[in-house]
Amino acid sequence: MSVTQSPNPDISFQHAREREPLTAETHSAPACFHCGQPVPPALELSVLIDGCARPMCCHGCAAVAQAIVSGGLVDYYRHRSTPAATAVALD
Repeated sequence: MSVTQSPNPDISFQHAREREPLTAETHSAPACFHCGQPVPPALELSVLIDGCARPMCCHGCAAVAQAIVSGGLVDYYRHRSTPAATAVALD
């Protein structure tokens, strides 16, 4: 696993192995701090938010979380009442 530092010292990304498909076992996995979806077991991806490494389920959530923190909008996480909406598959 490699760690990428951002210009903001409060944020770092941990890049991990390939993402595994979601399975029934995944439901007991930790939830993504950004969207609330299960974090795949083989994915070790987190963003440092308020001094704590918060788990992320995908690189998209990690990028959005980094943008929120980098933009000085970390209060979003302090005051939200539900996790962020997730993408919906197009039919």
